[in-house]
Amino acid sequence: MEPELVCEVRYKEWTADPLLRQPVFVRFRDDKPLDECVLPGGADRNAGEIVRDDLADEAFAMDMRKLVLTHPLTDGVGDPSPPEIQKELADKGAFIEHCFVATTRSLGELDPQKIVEAIRYVGIEKCILSTDFGQAENPKPAEGMSMMVDAMLGSGLQEEELEILLKRNPAMILNLE
Repeated sequence: MEPELVCEVRYKEWTADPLLRQPVFVRFRDDKPLDECVLPGGADRNAGEIVRDDLADEAFAMDMRKLVLTHPLTDGVGDPSPPEIQKELADKGAFIEHCFVATTRSLGELDPQKIVEAIRYVGIEKCILSTDFGQAENPKPAEGMSMMVDAMLGSGLQEEELEILLKRNPAMILNLE
């Protein structure tokens, strides 16, 4: 069997085999011939970061002004983005959505303090908070929201900051404000 189409994917990593771990289809590439397709190598950043940057630049070039990077710190949901990458994208106009589900056992038990640190580094005006709960193994969304608010207050966020992260910034993204 010979390949006939070229597509772009994002992924967590190449394994030693080499196989893609957690590949996600991005788009077909009719601008790239098959003979130019090679395994990535020599990059000074991981491929997930490069794809994120390229996609963000492409979105901004198309005048998409409501770009949201979601799950930036969540292991097991794509490729976690270090705060420096989050800030770089936020400085270009993206919003960064921190999801409380990352603090659950199934996704690595991220310390809520790490979320607060990332929010403070990126800037509260460019971040939003969500639970991303709704799966059977997680708390019900309302209970999860209460847990998240308690954890964020306990990790140093102020009530006024939570208003911005939970209400003002999401309303702005949805053109409700």
